[in-house]
Amino acid sequence: MESEKVMVTMDDVAYDSKPTMDDTKLIKWRLKDLKYQRLLEIQELGDLLCHGHTFYPAVFNGNSVSGKDWVQQQIFALDIDDGLTMDEADMKLKELGIPQNFMYTSFSSTQVHQKFRIVFCAKDVITDKDYRDRIQRILMGLIPECDPKCKDCARIFFGGKEGKVHHADYEVRFDPEELVARYSDREYVPVRTSRKKRTESHKKVKEKKKKTSTKTKRPTKERKTDPWDVKKAMEAMKGYTNEEPWGKGLYICNAKTYANAVKRYFTECGATYSEGDGRENALFCFYCLMRGFEKLIPSYIATVGLNRSFNEPLGLRELLNIVDSVENKTAEWPYIRYINRGYCFPNAGTVVDFCDIKEPEKYGLAVNEAKRRRKAERKRLIKKVESRLLVLTTDPTQTFEKMLTTLEQEELKISVTTLKSRLKALGINWREKKKALREAEEEFIEERE
Repeated sequence: MESEKVMVTMDDVAYDSKPTMDDTKLIKWRLKDLKYQRLLEIQELGDLLCHGHTFYPAVFNGNSVSGKDWVQQQIFALDIDDGLTMDEADMKLKELGIPQNFMYTSFSSTQVHQKFRIVFCAKDVITDKDYRDRIQRILMGLIPECDPKCKDCARIFFGGKEGKVHHADYEVRFDPEELVARYSDREYVPVRTSRKKRTESHKKVKEKKKKTSTKTKRPTKERKTDPWDVKKAMEAMKGYTNEEPWGKGLYICNAKTYANAVKRYFTECGATYSEGDGRENALFCFYCLMRGFEKLIPSYIATVGLNRSFNEPLGLRELLNIVDSVENKTAEWPYIRYINRGYCFPNAGTVVDFCDIKEPEKYGLAVNEAKRRRKAERKRLIKKVESRLLVLTTDPTQTFEKMLTTLEQEELKISVTTLKSRLKALGINWREKKKALREAEEEFIEERE
């Protein structure tokens, strides 16, 4: 018999360790999209969860993944971190007569200390939020060792890394009506600590202590705020017209590969940046790659995550300048020549140069080393030529031939075409400047006479 399919909100990215805070923000932003609502067989669901995929048991309306936008739910889950093993939990549920479909271990589970999740499937789809909350509370009351946060209808559950499920029975379903009828008295009630009532004598003692106390009041600590707050960034990004990813076809594949390579380089190699090490270059490159296959805000969140790993991270304003230079294609930053209709960094060599990646082959960036060296040497040469030209163009007697001879004598040999292009890049119109210099020289001579 073919297993009945259930609707859940499932991420398509598999993690091999517990997602970080930045990863979780990115997952939540991603999963509000309706395309992540998937019809799965229970066996498929178990296979995805034990291989690191994140999910919401509930389905939402597409505005957000919060309680106010909850729509329906058929899958229920409990998170056990302490006080119970999988075998004990399975035995307990059998005694209670409640069928569960499978259990899977979390990322932090060990053989000595089991941490796991129990997944149940109801016979019917639940569309009443209050009724759903009651079912969840009863399940929690029957297994009181579970995490109290499980009661939330918008609870997110991370996957695991073990690659297999335990105590699986994919065909069984529990009857919600029977559960509520049998165990309504076992419903989980959150523990609330009540403050002790102050009597008049307590108040008098407290006032006396205040009067006799000579201690100075300790200054209250300022609440720490996130310097790269997403809400502030979103306000600044309201003017951008295109929030969708840029990439198409092969470019998306390349962008994902290069972005993962950059991330791996900073996490595995332990490379960190301080001021003057090219932090802007690395973040600009990474943000462009992310925009190839991700929307605007998730790309920003991922870039913030990389920025946090630096010894001296950039501030919010500097990060927004990078975003602005890409989204508005402004010429304020020196990266405008790398932006062509949103297709940035299509080759591994540019990524390696911008992020200064050592041993690029190790991170999946196949780069012709000889070609890269020639390119880097050429870049250094051009830089020296430009600084020398700024000096030479102050002399009105200079000509193109004289400039080329002077540069050749200084071992900076270039062609006439390169000379003209460098002058243009520096914003120098040599004929007009030469004319202006001569006129200024003549005026100076006339004034002296």
